[in-house]
Amino acid sequence: MKRLAGVGVVVALIATGVLTAIPAGAANQTVTCTLSPPTVNIGQTAHITGSVSPAAPGKQIRLQRLIGSAWHPYKWKYLTSSSTYDFGVREDVPGYYEFRVASPHGVCRGVTLAVYANQYLSDIPPVDNNVWSLFGDHSADCSSVRTINGILYPHACLFHSFWNDASGAYTVYADWNLKRACSTFTATIGLDDNDSNIAQVQLTISNELGTTLYQHTYGLGQAVPISLNISGDLQLKFFTLGVNSMDPNDEPIDVGNPQIRCTWLQPAS
Repeated sequence: MKRLAGVGVVVALIATGVLTAIPAGAANQTVTCTLSPPTVNIGQTAHITGSVSPAAPGKQIRLQRLIGSAWHPYKWKYLTSSSTYDFGVREDVPGYYEFRVASPHGVCRGVTLAVYANQYLSDIPPVDNNVWSLFGDHSADCSSVRTINGILYPHACLFHSFWNDASGAYTVYADWNLKRACSTFTATIGLDDNDSNIAQVQLTISNELGTTLYQHTYGLGQAVPISLNISGDLQLKFFTLGVNSMDPNDEPIDVGNPQIRCTWLQPAS
């Protein structure tokens, strides 16, 4: 069962604001504002566009950003001859940013920009990394460089595998906290080229509710790129299981350069 992110599909998302307030005693002006796209990666530019009516070409228009509970100046420019404007917005820190546009006699409702950052799982400590062996080995090892089908992955995670225990439950697992603020998980999955055993290993990825997001059995020489939709999920959980292995108690599987796209960034250690 797989829950994959869309491939080759472009979805146009637009956030729109309308007039919400006019300074006391001022003439009525309608300010419109549209944000496109409403989600970007750090360093990318979104645009807030709109118009003012009655027309006021050449008049000053101001872009404001909400910080705490107060609106602060961000940019300004003059309205075009057709009483329109276009502000480019770029942020280099992931998170949510709310903007509005104000004319001398009107203001539009705020629009919210979501700024995402891609980060490797190897840079984020797991919230649970099960000890699977008598020697204190953990299920996941994200500190090594791995080679999958001839390609080197410097940010790989190795996941040990194990047979099911007597209850049928998985005994090898590792979990990461997504904070319900991530959209996509990407990686390339397979067995390491240096593995001595010709084996098959099953990898299952699920969320905190146990809903299976992805499940596949891999053999030597396979390298499968995946992209999963993890929007709204709290945790990302990995389970492994040795299948037809010469050493079913430990046949590792490699997840090459696993990344999550989130509106938060793990602080540098």
